[in-house]
Amino acid sequence: MSAIPTFRPGHRGPGRACAALLGVAAALCLAGCAPAPTPPLPGAVVPFADAATLIEHLEQEGVLLTPIGRVTYAWFATPALTFETGPLRQDALFVHEHADTAGAQADARRVAPDGRKIVGPNNESIRVEWLGEPHLYQSGRLLVVYVGQDPDVMARLAKALGPSFAGAGAPPG
Repeated sequence: MSAIPTFRPGHRGPGRACAALLGVAAALCLAGCAPAPTPPLPGAVVPFADAATLIEHLEQEGVLLTPIGRVTYAWFATPALTFETGPLRQDALFVHEHADTAGAQADARRVAPDGRKIVGPNNESIRVEWLGEPHLYQSGRLLVVYVGQDPDVMARLAKALGPSFAGAGAPPG
């Protein structure tokens, strides 16, 4: 008997099985050689998964938050978790959690640079009379409105969410 394999039509000999195994092994090897995910750069903002995680983070950072409740406002598609904050509890924080990043970005695009005019979900122009200076932030699925002037709260929000995109102190739009 010869040690040289012979080809027989229709026969799946060990050659094809070996070739398939080598193909799978090569694919696994290449997948194992892929570069590891790049960690975020120091100081880079990583979106929070949800409102609860952001709130927990802010409280751990020393921001005092007193829950008011979940409130629906005409100008954004999602209700907001609403809090009193600031040293005298005269400021307000509104955290809108959208189903996805695209929804939060869509709501953010409808806000005028001063943060006081918003195009509502039905394309109506809404003039919001905040009880202080608004500062709006958007990161991931979250759209956050801080109404107040506490520099500590603003610094912690900017560190967590990135710079404000509208309202007092935001870059011109």
